[in-house]
Amino acid sequence: MFQYVNIGESPQVRDSLTWIGQLYQQRWKSILSSIALLYLLSVSLLRYRRLNNMTLKLRYQDRASLSRMTTADAQAIMIYLSELEFPTVFYYSVAFALFKVCGRLLIASRLSRRLGSPG
Repeated sequence: MFQYVNIGESPQVRDSLTWIGQLYQQRWKSILSSIALLYLLSVSLLRYRRLNNMTLKLRYQDRASLSRMTTADAQAIMIYLSELEFPTVFYYSVAFALFKVCGRLLIASRLSRRLGSPG
């Protein structure tokens, strides 16, 4: 009923398949290079956007202008960093600081109850 035909044996088909394969490889190269270029462009545009906005908002462009920084501006920078740039680091540092302070107080209060007050 059905007869198997090997289409790769004829030179015309083999040449057209080779040409399609080469075109496909060149197309993938152009697509990958376009994606890489688009990624680099978006990174360069977006990476320092927050920093530039914060610099324009607070107007501290150089080291000399930092000498007139108020505590409110410093707190705004710290909140900005803790919420947007390094949230995990700030969370763990606050948790560690609270554990260190509260843990010492808890241990000290239990030891003082157990050992009694000196005197």
